[in-house]
Amino acid sequence: GELETEWKKHPVLHFDMSTAKHMSESQLLSELNIKLLDYERIYGKVAAETEINQRFAGLVQRAVAQTGEKAVVIIDEYDA
Repeated sequence: GELETEWKKHPVLHFDMSTAKHMSESQLLSELNIKLLDYERIYGKVAAETEINQRFAGLVQRAVAQTGEKAVVIIDEYDA
């Protein structure tokens, strides 16, 4: 068979959770907040999105809207 030579670019949201193994709930939320802030700088933030799950969903929606491509979400739990 033929190999593809052109790949579509997709927005990728990568969350490395290997650092979260021994964190308390508040530490985990703080870590997630920092990771979300990085992507919110790229794709924007809506003030009404105050909870982690709302912010995450909003990021995915905005990434899709801004790029016209499906978003890829990678949650890396390597050795977590």
